[in-house]
Amino acid sequence: MAPTLETKACLACAKSKRKCGKQVPSCDRCSIRQADCKYPPSRPTCWVVSDYMNTPSTAPTRTKGSQGPQPPLTSSWHSVTITDLQSAWFLTPDTWVISPVHTSDFIAMFLPPSAPFLQRSIKHLHLSITDWVAKGRSALIHSQLYADNLPRPIQDAYTTLSTYLTRTPQTDHIVQRIIASRLDQLTHDAPPTSLRAHIARVHALLVYLTLGLFSPSPTLRAHSSTHLPLLTSWSAAMLTTAAHAAATGTLLPPAPACPATALWHAWILAETVRRTWMLASSVKAVYCMMADGGLQCAGGLMFTTRSGVWDAVSAWEWMGVCAAGDVGFMEAGQTQRLLWERRPEEVDCFGRFMLEATFGAESMVKWGVKIEELDDIH
Repeated sequence: MAPTLETKACLACAKSKRKCGKQVPSCDRCSIRQADCKYPPSRPTCWVVSDYMNTPSTAPTRTKGSQGPQPPLTSSWHSVTITDLQSAWFLTPDTWVISPVHTSDFIAMFLPPSAPFLQRSIKHLHLSITDWVAKGRSALIHSQLYADNLPRPIQDAYTTLSTYLTRTPQTDHIVQRIIASRLDQLTHDAPPTSLRAHIARVHALLVYLTLGLFSPSPTLRAHSSTHLPLLTSWSAAMLTTAAHAAATGTLLPPAPACPATALWHAWILAETVRRTWMLASSVKAVYCMMADGGLQCAGGLMFTTRSGVWDAVSAWEWMGVCAAGDVGFMEAGQTQRLLWERRPEEVDCFGRFMLEATFGAESMVKWGVKIEELDDIH
């Protein structure tokens, strides 16, 4: 029997006295933590590896949208504990802090705000919700978020949005009344008791306000604007609830049968909260610019910018994308470096929208985005 090389635990796992899965180029624990994974020199052994390394980088791939069973997880994943998952790159306490976005460098681009910029911003905000009806997902709503459960506020928002997209000039006034009525009804619902309920409430409010605040109807715009303080307070409550859930471990199942899937779903929840908070801030900022020409910036959160991470359709695909390189998890105020470190196709549509909203269309064109592509980021 020919000797092979025995791989030792990586230096990080050895130092923390934790079991190492020994995956290459990075073990599972280091991949979760986005840590540098290094191995000591291997030594000869007579052990023969009888099972293939079913890591995210070598696991069988699945074409997006295809059906079929997912590849099994190896036992190495079951050595990853809830404590490990809590310390993942997207769950640490500092990632929930709202950071100031200084407008001094780009305020001149938006004062007074140009009509094309406002038109594109409103279109992008609309696409962030209307894609949900057309595709079952959007830059705001992940395809897995409501896959198992559709809370009543979300059902109401979905049917209202579907009605809005099929309206005619003859039915537009009816749709406006429905939006105003659903908006009022939502404000009288019982307070949420879980993070998912917080997310559903804010999503429903975002749907109604995005349709109402930018409606041609002055009456609907005025009615919707009275609910803007709710959008601010509800978004803040959602963010606080998510940060507490991450700190206490309640963002994850108490005993996940498949930690890889649990980690993926935890990231979906965390990223959804961050994107939802940022979109809520954008809706308010764009409306204020449209109403009185003022510029408001509530700050920014860390979010994932790399193309392919949000669109992954399975835990394996998500882990594979994350393990392949930098996921671009950064503060909103740091995104300018994407303009010289990344190509446009390497940044997802939400990241590109936030870049244009922060640095303007001229910076996007210099980056390599065609002006017509700014009108169709999806």
